[in-house]
Amino acid sequence: MRRTPWLGFIGAGIVVLTGCGAEDVDSEAPEANEETTSENDKAEEGSEENSTANEQNSEEDSKDESAEESSSIFDFSGLGQAEIIKHGTGEAIGNTMSIGPMEFSVNHVALIELETSQEAKDYYLDEPADQVKLLAVDVEATNTTEDDVSFYPGSYLTTDSGEQLESDMMFSTWLGDDFLGDVSMGGTMYYVLSDAEAEVSEVTYIIDAPYDYDDMDDLAEEERYTFPLEEGSGNLTQDDLEVDTW
Repeated sequence: MRRTPWLGFIGAGIVVLTGCGAEDVDSEAPEANEETTSENDKAEEGSEENSTANEQNSEEDSKDESAEESSSIFDFSGLGQAEIIKHGTGEAIGNTMSIGPMEFSVNHVALIELETSQEAKDYYLDEPADQVKLLAVDVEATNTTEDDVSFYPGSYLTTDSGEQLESDMMFSTWLGDDFLGDVSMGGTMYYVLSDAEAEVSEVTYIIDAPYDYDDMDDLAEEERYTFPLEEGSGNLTQDDLEVDTW
């Protein structure tokens, strides 16, 4: 039986083409693997970047919280370490009120816990204690006339825990004054709680009426403002309260 020569050539061609096809598939496989590896590397890099960013954000948040905490804890002019534990709220905070010829504003109200120094115990407290609580009221007043006016606004303060307190001249930086003409004055008044364990959540600030410097006639009526106290410093710092002891 004769064999047809072209059948042999066709068979050889098939073998050659099959071999080439296999080589092409094999050569494409490493390229695909390289692309997959590259994508995985990019994904890992992205994950690492996100992780680093999250860590940085967490560190920044922690620093912010630490800064806020440290700013509300400060040295009270050598009389001990003070911490603002509550802050006053209410519509009257930061607003200007008219009382006769006077314009008056309560800038800040704060409840402060003071770990007292020996100097404070020896010279500043009627009843020495390792810890006391102070209520601080930072105020500013302006005489809007050219007349001489006497204005002592912070004589008394009451609390919802049942205490009536007088401003303490040893701690306070200002208690009021004689306003000789169109002048402004102010400062921080401090009130020492009798009971350091008392839970105070609201205070009422009693503003005495201004009176004529010469004949001492009242020029307005007494005013009272109530300030709820909320937990925390409310971003108040030592810079918001004057501390200038004797």
